[in-house]
Amino acid sequence: MLSKHKNLLTATHCDELLSEFTKEEFEKYWTHINSQLTEDFELIYVRILKYTKGCEVEVHQDVYAQFVQETGDTSMIIALTDQDVYEGGESIVMNRSLKQKKGDSIYYSYDTMHGVTPVTKGIRYVVNLRLKSVK
Repeated sequence: MLSKHKNLLTATHCDELLSEFTKEEFEKYWTHINSQLTEDFELIYVRILKYTKGCEVEVHQDVYAQFVQETGDTSMIIALTDQDVYEGGESIVMNRSLKQKKGDSIYYSYDTMHGVTPVTKGIRYVVNLRLKSVK
């Protein structure tokens, strides 16, 4: 499943996959992140993405094989780059433009409309975590 999702994003949106982590490889960081959340999540996988000049993600809902993800699937974006080293590249979630500072995170369910504005200068790096809500 991961390779289908990765290929879809890379081919369509020009973000570049720099690295992938298993749950086990990311566990020590996930323990810290999860302790700060107000909801309980299971970590599915982690990717580091790079957005260069001209890269953008059109506003969309995440889908897999033409179906919306299961209820409780969540995406978290953690900014790895300071705002002053790139321009554009703002996260769009539910028609709101969100400029993230290094270390800031946002998360949203897969059925939420979201995207990224075009990067006009510099390079934007983010960590993308796929999560599953635990109820």
